[in-house]
Parts: sequence; structure tokens; C-alpha cells
Amino acid sequence: MISGLRPLAILVMAVLLTSAARAEQDVVSDAWSMPALMARLAETKGGSAHFVERRVLQMVATPLQSSGVLRYAAPDRLEKQTLEPVPQRLLLVGGKVTIERAGETTQTISLSDYPEIAALVEGLRATMAGDLATLQRYYDVRLEGNAGAWALTLRPRDARMQKLVREIRIAGSGGLLARVDTVETDGDRTETVITPDAP
Repeated sequence: MISGLRPLAILVMAVLLTSAARAEQDVVSDAWSMPALMARLAETKGGSAHFVERRVLQMVATPLQSSGVLRYAAPDRLEKQTLEPVPQRLLLVGGKVTIERAGETTQTISLSDYPEIAALVEGLRATMAGDLATLQRYYDVRLEGNAGAWALTLRPRDARMQKLVREIRIAGSGGLLARVDTVETDGDRTETVITPDAP
């Protein structure tokens, strides 16, 4: 994977990060279900949030922490601007990803060249659009909780995605994400706390 794509995969999962479902999912209350959650998420046409991300790597004794801003604009623009410890910007628009780092040449890649990343992106877009049918193609999902405190566990269906990610755990309230934990196949994990900016 070229430099910057693994962080992109984590970005997509970390902002993604609310997806798919099966008809046989567990639902704690009749009033709160995957369709209800997707409808709430679909109401968001754009916005920004601050994030604190903690990467726990098998080969590093101390977790790596970063923080910055996430921005989303429907239907297909997503930006992750890392402010600390090293400035970096990942911008996803349509089928292109641009990676900018201080002191390095800007990279632009086409998602069509990286099908496993493209699948994550399509999952993200379907999530933000509340497109449950598309989401069901990419993930098996378990929904728990209620509208005030819900949690999703996502497991990729695609074999290529399974090589990157074991599962994604997402927690939130109403139509807002609060926390995303991504567990990679090699045991590394990313814990992201998301704090939406005031409208």
C-alpha cells in the first residue's frame, strides 16, 4: 500500500463509521432500529467536528495520538485535517484522494486503483446518505442500544477489506457519532473520539 493509504483506510473507517445492517440484527427497542438510525444519519448534509485519535500499534510501546478537524459535505466530500502532532490533510472528493503533508510532495490517487479502499469509501457515502441497501453489500452489522446511546459493530463482508479490518465499533447518540474504534486484522487498533462543532 503506497504511503498514506493506510491512514486513508483508517480515515474512511473512522469517519465512516456508521454502516450497514442485516434484517436479523438485534434491536433493543421497537422505536429504535437500523432504518431509524439511518434516517437520522441521512439528515446530516454537512458539518465539522474535532477528533482525537489514538493509534495502538503492536510494534510501538506508546500509543500514537493525533488531533484535528473532520469536515463533511454531502454527497462526497470528506476532509481530515490533522493539526497535532504533525500537520497533514487528507481530502476525498468523488473518486480521488489527495494527501498533503508538510515538506512532502502532494499525492493524488484514484480509488479505482485500490478496490479495498474504494469499498470503504462507498460504505461511508452510503452511510451518510442513509442508503441501507448499499451498506448491506459491504458489512454485517449488529445494532445495540437506543436513540440516546447506540452502538454498532461492523464486520466487513469483502475478503479484501477483511485483510485490513477485523471490525469497527461505533457509538453515538441520535444522528451523531461520538466514538469509533477500528480493530485491524494484525491487532493494531485506532480509537477516535469525535466532538461535533456547534452548528
